Amino acid sequence: MRIRCVPSLLAALVALGAGGVTALPAAAASSAAASPTAEAKAPCKTEHLKRYPGDSTPPRWRYGALDYSVTACPSQDPADWASGATWETNKVGLSNGIFLDSARVQVLQTDEDARTKSATYDGSFVVKSCIPVVEWPCGRTYREHVFFTVTVDKATGAVRTERVSHSMLPPGLSLYTTP
Repeated sequence: MRIRCVPSLLAALVALGAGGVTALPAAAASSAAASPTAEAKAPCKTEHLKRYPGDSTPPRWRYGALDYSVTACPSQDPADWASGATWETNKVGLSNGIFLDSARVQVLQTDEDARTKSATYDGSFVVKSCIPVVEWPCGRTYREHVFFTVTVDKATGAVRTERVSHSMLPPGLSLYTTP
């Protein structure tokens, strides 16, 4: 938890330390009291980022689905937000020998200001190019990355995902936002 000092609040605390008794200005008292209460009242919300690896050329088949999830809580430090990843290779991927594997999420950076808290994530996954159906032997394996930021508004609890980008994908592969 970070403690922020409002300039008028800081002056009042200095006066108290010097032995004087000073009343807090109404604006300082209300902002100091309202902020933690608003954070405590806003519920946690889970944000999903879904991506679908597939062919970059027509007919642009999708080989499966990736789902990165982050549960953002206004009352928690962004480094403590729960996160996870799931993946699934569909029948098109199985029949073409393209397999998704080992999706995971890790925190790269956290940030907090007066209105928001945010965390930037690296969602990674493995793409294997193997003999169709039997999944062996695999000719090539790539670890790919999807970078995104989840931001929560402290007052309203509104959660949004922004700044989505990804690493350079292997030739012929694209990441889609639709199934």
